[in-house]
This record gives sequence, structure tokens and C-alpha cells, in this order.
Amino acid sequence: MKKLALALAVSGAIMSSTASAEVFGFAFGRSANVANYTNLSVEGGIQVGDLDFYGARATYKLNQQLAVYGDLGLADYDFNGDDGFAFGGGLIYTLDGVLPEIDTALNGSFHMSSGDYVDFTAFSVRAVFSDDIPTQNVTMNWYGSVGLEYLSADVDVCDVYGVNFGRCTYSDSDTELAFGGGVVLPLGPGEAYGGLEYVDDMMLAVGYRVGLQ
Repeated sequence: MKKLALALAVSGAIMSSTASAEVFGFAFGRSANVANYTNLSVEGGIQVGDLDFYGARATYKLNQQLAVYGDLGLADYDFNGDDGFAFGGGLIYTLDGVLPEIDTALNGSFHMSSGDYVDFTAFSVRAVFSDDIPTQNVTMNWYGSVGLEYLSADVDVCDVYGVNFGRCTYSDSDTELAFGGGVVLPLGPGEAYGGLEYVDDMMLAVGYRVGLQ
């Protein structure tokens, strides 16, 4: 029983450390109005916090209200020095007439990552908002999001400690309120964005996007 309690404590510690990320993907970082998107765009970005993510995203506009995207990158788990390959995707659906003069959309995503000691699955559902920021020289935008993040983890405790507990893999899950926001501005052939994300802890997110079509 002591070994089981220790293993479960390890699983809980890992979950509490990783709950601070909009996990294995990017900040929203763009307008909530899908009609303003190019047909295809690619971007690179990072998120820095308890869990760091470095990667790339491709977004494809299906119609004037719906876009889909895929993410690919590397997740660095700061709590134990582990890292893992991460991938996933999601969709953005613009909602008409919800708020006057503010673009509104729903954003849902699914991501997975696998490290040496722990495998993660993450789901996110958020409402996102955006609008222009009046300036003299360029058209900037602000964006914001609020929703829920669900994260589950399967921890290989035997690999972590090199001890056979009789049962090596333990699972845990958590659901957290999530919100974030930032600004988007034209830069060169594309647009740059930067902002903050909060899911139990704060993260910094930056990225750069280029439209291909």
C-alpha cells in the first residue's frame, strides 16, 4: 500500500505541474472572424510556462465560418526534464450576431504527447473574441478566450524510479478553467501575435503567421 500511495502521489504531482498549460498547442492568436482568414496559413510559435511548447501549425479555411488546423511540435516538461513529441488539431467556428461589433467563435481542440515517463491527452473548448484596435498606421487586433481544459496523464512510475511496484502505469486527470488574450499586428509578409494564457498558472505565448493562399 505504501508503494501504491507513492506511485499515486507521483502521478498527482505531475498533473499539478502540467495543469498550467494550454497544452501541446498554441495560443489562439488571431481574429475570431474566419471570413478574414486566408485559405491556407502556416505559423510557428512557442509557449513558455510549467510546460513549454515549440512547434508549427497549418490552418485551412473550409468556408466563411469554419476553419480547421493541425499542430506539430515538441513539449518540454519542466517538472522532470522530460520532453516529448506532440501533435493534434482543432477547429474554429465563427458565431454570427452574438455580441455587437465583436467577433465571436468557438474553438475546440484535441492534442496528444508522449514522453519517456508520461503520456498526455488534452481536450480544450473555448469561446474566443476579437476586434480591431484603432491605430494611425496599421490595423491591429486584440483577441481573448475563455473555456475549459481537460488533461489526462498515464505515468510510467517504474521507469521513473527503477522499481517494480507491481503495477507500473497510473492514470490521473484534471479539468481547469482557462482564459487568455493578446494582440495581433501586421509584420512583413504576415502577422505576429503575443499574449498570455492562464490555466492554473500563467504562460507567455508568441508566434508568427504567413498566409499561403
